[in-house]
Amino acid sequence: MINADPRETQSDRTYIPSERQPLNVTATEKIHVTLDRGRTKTFYLDLIENERGKVVRITENVNGRRDRIMVPADAIQSLKAALDLLLK
Repeated sequence: MINADPRETQSDRTYIPSERQPLNVTATEKIHVTLDRGRTKTFYLDLIENERGKVVRITENVNGRRDRIMVPADAIQSLKAALDLLLK
């Protein structure tokens, strides 16, 4: 990328996160799963409340690597129904 304004420096483009309210985690569940060949996964389910409503944060921890998804609490019943159909 060519910098159109030579006066602009890298520090001018530094990301500054906005102020965020601390998460209000109201409940947590931990699920530990042992898979074939000794592999393990740990799932954390956190119910989070903020000014926009309730959200379920699902965190997968596989050997120290974490992946997360956020599901609005209103969508949990639909997600559960879809999972039930998949597992039949």
